[in-house]
Formats: sequence, structure tokens, C-alpha cells
Amino acid sequence: MTITSGALALAALGPLFAAWPGVASPYVLPKLFFLALAAAAASLGTAFAKPSAPSKGPAKPDILRPLAACLGAAALATLFSQDRAASVLGEYSARTQGLLTLGLCAVVAALAQSAGAAFARAALLAGAAAGALMSAHGLIQYAGYDPVVDAIGSLPYGRIGSLVGSPVGLGCALAMLAPLQLRLALDGEDAPRRLLGWAFLGLSSLALVLTWSRGAWLAAALASGCYLLWTGRLRLPKMPVLAAAALVAGALAVAAVRARPTATSDMGRVAVWLSSLKVFAAHPVLGAGPDTVALMLGRHKTEGFVRAYGELGGQGHAHNDLLQALATTGLPGLAAYIWLLLAAWRRLKNALRDETLRAGAAAAGAGLVAAFVVAKFNPVPLDALALAAALLGLLDPGGTRPRALPKAASALTAAAVFASAWLLLADRRAYQGMRAQHEGRLDDARAGYAAAARLQPAEARYGFWLVGLLREQARLAPQPAERLALGADAAAAARAMERWNPRDVRALHALGGSLAALSLQGGPDAMAEAAAALDRGARADWSYRPLLETRLTVATLRKDARAKADTQARIARLDALKRQNN
Repeated sequence: MTITSGALALAALGPLFAAWPGVASPYVLPKLFFLALAAAAASLGTAFAKPSAPSKGPAKPDILRPLAACLGAAALATLFSQDRAASVLGEYSARTQGLLTLGLCAVVAALAQSAGAAFARAALLAGAAAGALMSAHGLIQYAGYDPVVDAIGSLPYGRIGSLVGSPVGLGCALAMLAPLQLRLALDGEDAPRRLLGWAFLGLSSLALVLTWSRGAWLAAALASGCYLLWTGRLRLPKMPVLAAAALVAGALAVAAVRARPTATSDMGRVAVWLSSLKVFAAHPVLGAGPDTVALMLGRHKTEGFVRAYGELGGQGHAHNDLLQALATTGLPGLAAYIWLLLAAWRRLKNALRDETLRAGAAAAGAGLVAAFVVAKFNPVPLDALALAAALLGLLDPGGTRPRALPKAASALTAAAVFASAWLLLADRRAYQGMRAQHEGRLDDARAGYAAAARLQPAEARYGFWLVGLLREQARLAPQPAERLALGADAAAAARAMERWNPRDVRALHALGGSLAALSLQGGPDAMAEAAAALDRGARADWSYRPLLETRLTVATLRKDARAKADTQARIARLDALKRQNN
């Protein structure tokens, strides 16, 4: 395997293992940075490689044009986005749908589709081994001996997440890699490799069960069935086999329900779908902008959403890829995504006709089926998205490479390395602030949050943490002059936060609350400005109780009967929803 091929393999599989406890977002930004670095190395290596020779025979179905259409639709939606920074960089908690991540995944897919059959075989083998490694690490976590989890926090509900960081994300990755392990077990070149494949598959199956992700179980079962079907081992008339698989899946689902309650999560998922449709209805042409679901749900969430997730709850994704495309990129984005799916299907069918490529193409295609199934219920995490991009290219890896692709890919990935390193540095400073605050070093904590906010002013979390700490210090300060100075600093930080995030309820609450507090402490009278910010916040999120309580206080002080009555009505509505839940 050449250096270029190795870098491309690292771009596909390396993010699955990238995690760093030294940042505030330990499982997301390290993966983005690793993906950017590996994709940049692969792009640079390709730029200096000899151009690929034109393939013989009829032209193969192309994925470059639908990939370009998807990126074009996302870029157009970004121009009119409700939050351009999130649309470019991605939403903080996942970074999956921003232009930065989508562009990197497009590069990985484009380079993989011209990498050749030898690379495809090596990459599929590496993927099978990667699934086993993740599974072994997950089992170590389950036994309680994982230092990374100890540094970050406990397992969520006792469910393993390995270095993917979440049980659902790990389940998605393992479901995608199961067909690669099945290929090695059934179609390995020799007996030792087939035995290794069965060992990998057994280990990963155990880890998959311990994720307790029903969507991942269904995805793995369907993906494995597709591999057996496409390689000729399973015929559709063999109903007993399908019935047995259905019984096993049903038994596992019943076990999952008994092990943990699912009614709330299922109700919440439906509520997210309905709320996302409301976002699309408000922005049908170009959508609200890539990765803006978290921002827009505040304005468009249903009462069912509040009952499921609470007054402060939110979601960063529509929990359905088709609804995500509709809500964030509108009808053009959905059309481009469907075009890409159809192009992938045509490319798979083309490869399945070639006996020498059939097993590899079936494994790659089945892995994509797993991702497609998971995406109907849950977001596909960043690392699994990079894996899906590679599998998309490996459906039929003997394609040609346009002359302009290496240079364009090198330029894009170089920018991505810079951007992801910048985001990682800001998150490092935020982590230092969090750690200092936990240890009681409040001045050091304030310096850390302030540095993070300066480096990445568009990230509302950093400003929110900074304003909250400043207001807490102002409350605890013994001298009036010190309280006033800290209150003024909090108001200034809140203004900067709101300037970059004018539709974020946290920014609007921070601004309104800080200005009101400063006025009450003897500072300049800014009650009118505070009331205006809180009014905008109430429009941005109708159920955010902390803002509503602050707005009620300010309206009472200002004797604003209209704002007071409106706020009281909103709080009464939330109280009624809470009683319904009880």
C-alpha cells in the first residue's frame, strides 16, 4: 500500500479511534481534525501521483457529479442560512452536516473511487480489523478498565461507546463494518483469514449487543442479509432463513425494551420528525441552512417535543436523513441527496456484475445499507460518515480521476486542517476554563473561557460559559465596585455573544439577563435593551423557561403589561405540559 493509500485508509478508519480528553468536546473535534489531516495527506499524495489511466470498457456510473450537486446545494443553502457559522463549521455537538465535514467526506469518496481494486481489498480487510478493535475496547469499557472513559465520564446508562463516544454511534459503526467481517469470514483468500473473519464477527456481534441500539441491530441484520443476497448465498424464496433472522431480531428488541425503557426515546424521535417538518415548512426552498436544526427547533418545536425532552431539551439533528436534508437544504438538497443514492445503487449494480469485484462491492454496499438504515432513526456520527464516504468510493474502485480533482482536494483539505486545528485550539482553552472552574480557580477559568470566545466567537457555548461565570463572580464579590465591574464585563461578553449568535436563545437570555442585572446593580439603565433582547429570545424559543422567568421579572419591573401577560401565558402552557407528563 502506498503512502497515499495509507493516508486514505486513515481518513476512512482513523476517526473511529480519534479522541482526546484534553478538550471540551473530546469525541468530536479530535475526529474532525484527524479526518482533515489524513484527507489532506491523501490529497497531496494524489496530486503528485501519475494520472490514472482511462478505464477500459463502458464508462462506469459516476459519483462525482452527484457529490458536487450535494455540496453545491449545501453551499447555496449556506448563503441564506439562519446561522452561517454553523453551516460552514458544523454544529458544536456533532459537526456532521457543516460544509467543512461534507467537503472532507466528498474528498474521501472521490479519491476512494479511483484508488483501485488492490486498495479496496486492503481497506476492506483493515475495516474488518477496525471493527474488532473497537469492539475489544468497548468490552474493556464494560469491564470498567478504560482510562479514556475515566477521564471523561462514566458510560451512558451502562452502554458501551468505545472511542466513538456514544452507544448509538458505536452501534452504527459496528453495523457498517459487520459486512466487511462477513466478507472476510466467507470469502477470505485462505482458511486463516476466514477464521480471523469469524473471530472478528463474533467479537463485534457481542459489542453490538452491548450498545443496546435497536436501530443498529436492525441495520446490521439487513446489511448482513444484503451481503448474503448479493453474493448469491441467500435467495429470497428461502423464507425460513429470513423468518429465523426476524425472530432473533425480535428477541433482541424485546430484551432491549426490558433492559431499558424506550417509550420516551421513541416518542421523542417522532416529535423531532414533526418539528423538523415545521422547520422545512418555514424554509421550503433552500432550508434553514446546513446543521441549523439545533437552532431552529427552538422556534418550531412542537408541544410533543417539550414533553419528550423537557423545557431546556434540544436536538442537533432531525433523526432522519431525508428530513435533515429537507429542513436544512430544502428541496434542492433533498433532490441532490436522492441523486447520490441512485448513483451509488447504479455503481453497486455495475460492480456486482464483475465476479472479481463482487464480494468487495457487496461488502461496501451492505455497509452503506447499514448507514442508510441507521440514518432513518438516528444521526450518523462524523467518524461513521467518513467511513460511509470511503465505502461509497469502494463500491467500484476502478474509476478515473479528473485532472482538477487532486488540486481542488488539496486546497479544500488544507483549509480544513487549518479550520479544524483552530476549532480544536479554542476547545482546548474552553476545557482549561472548565477544569479551572471545577477546581475553584475562577480567574483562570474566566481567562480560559474568554480565550475560547476570542478564538471562536461564533460558538455560543463559550460565551454562555463566560457570561455565567462572570455573573457568578459578580454575585459573590464583596465590594459594590467589584460587583459593578464584573457585571459590566458580563454585559460586554453577552453583547459579543449575541452579535455572533443573534438567533440563539442562550445568547439573547445572557444579554437580557446581564443588562437587567447591571441596571439593578447601579450601572447604566439598560432595562429597555434587556427587554428587547428577551422579547427576541421568547420568539427564538417559546419554551425556554429560564429566559421566560427573567422576562417576567423585567416586564414586572418595567410595568410592561403586554410582555408580562404574554410571558405568564407561556409559563402556564409549560406548567400544563409538565402536569400532562406527570
